[in-house]
Amino acid sequence: MAEEHVYSHAQYRWDMQVLKLMREGRCQDLLDIMPKFIEEALAEVQAGSLNWMLHAMGVPSYPAEIHAYGSVIGTGNAVVEWNPTKPAGAHHG
Repeated sequence: MAEEHVYSHAQYRWDMQVLKLMREGRCQDLLDIMPKFIEEALAEVQAGSLNWMLHAMGVPSYPAEIHAYGSVIGTGNAVVEWNPTKPAGAHHG
């Protein structure tokens, strides 16, 4: 595992932009850039599961908590939580 890393720095930068939007509760902005993210980052989200999940949650406008980020088979992967029951300011990540 010590050899595992994100294959492309450009993809990593896209991942960081997406995670930033999630942390800031800007999921509509994330959905707006999703086609470009998929095109430029060869994102695994092109199957639509992230879009579906965000819409199923009502497109959250509250912050996500990023629990982990790392590489699996050369692409960045994150463990992200949206918890609408946490009080404002209790989110961190």
